[in-house]
Amino acid sequence: MDLISMQPQWQELDVSRQAHVPLARKIAGDMSHSLGFSRDRQADIMLSVSEMAQNHVKHRTVSGRICFFGQRLPEYSVMSISSLDMGPGITNLRKALRDGVSSSNGLGSGLGCIRRKADRFAICSGKFGDFPCPDLLRMETESVTLVSAEFYSVKPGFFQYPVDLSYLIRPASRERFCGDGCHFTCDNQNMAIVVMDALGHGREAAEALSMALDLVRLMPASADPADVLLEAGKALVHSRGVSAQALRIDLSRGRVDTAAVGNVNQYLYIDGQPRKITGHPGMLGPVVSRSNMSLERIENFSSVLGLVYSDGLGSVPELKFQQSEAATSALLWTHYLFSCCSLTRMPADDATLVVWKWQP
Repeated sequence: MDLISMQPQWQELDVSRQAHVPLARKIAGDMSHSLGFSRDRQADIMLSVSEMAQNHVKHRTVSGRICFFGQRLPEYSVMSISSLDMGPGITNLRKALRDGVSSSNGLGSGLGCIRRKADRFAICSGKFGDFPCPDLLRMETESVTLVSAEFYSVKPGFFQYPVDLSYLIRPASRERFCGDGCHFTCDNQNMAIVVMDALGHGREAAEALSMALDLVRLMPASADPADVLLEAGKALVHSRGVSAQALRIDLSRGRVDTAAVGNVNQYLYIDGQPRKITGHPGMLGPVVSRSNMSLERIENFSSVLGLVYSDGLGSVPELKFQQSEAATSALLWTHYLFSCCSLTRMPADDATLVVWKWQP
């Protein structure tokens, strides 16, 4: 696929009045069409976004916003949409999730319809109740509501991963090209995750990223993460450089290996305990060796949550991880953390967040 067609797309829309509902629907329709979704799936996506927008208008939410992310990948296209507000919250979320119940008096299908239409769905509201939002250090309001829905252009299961995985990429403001990117692949025994951030932004950064990812895609899921980064560096002779973090999740041995260079960082929550993995100073390129990488091996654990992010997202807060949050899906973690970090940071650089969860 060409460089332009694989660029991640991102739009945000503040929703406060009725005129914003058809606008949100148009954004959803235009993006899903450009990504190659079928007409039926485009209709599903537009209906879901209409319900999200109508909820903001009807309930007069505080700081209501819808975020749209989409990307065309070699095997399929993805759209991930979130609706976030700071109140008043949903008092009876179980009732609101029943298909056909619409508290917004909108299209009559409500949150239950979004859950049914989406390939993946996640929701939280408030700090208490059956679906509480994660309790982050910087979020003091008790009435945050987040609805996340993800759609694929292929049937679910076509690319089903052995770990719970979700990601978002936001290009820098007013940029058509993005220098951040991800790669995921798996076999019967291994899952590989690679996150890259090319220096700068714009077309030059996107071209460097594309060349590096082309080589990474040729590597098997079983490859050592350091070897993956060394191979990617061969494509960067004439580029300004790339920061990267690669992971190999050994499903058969219950082990995680990582290699990192530059400012792509990761929080690992190993049985709920945080461990930050920071890349070795420098940039990925042909002269980088294993001695220029941060190498880690994690084993002997019962569960792990990983948050991999580029510096464009800012400083990801260390979670107040609680047992009740162990069941929170990667989809919800991704949208919630991305929204929280974006509240205090202007999108002057490309930003990426990958969340993955696994229990051996």
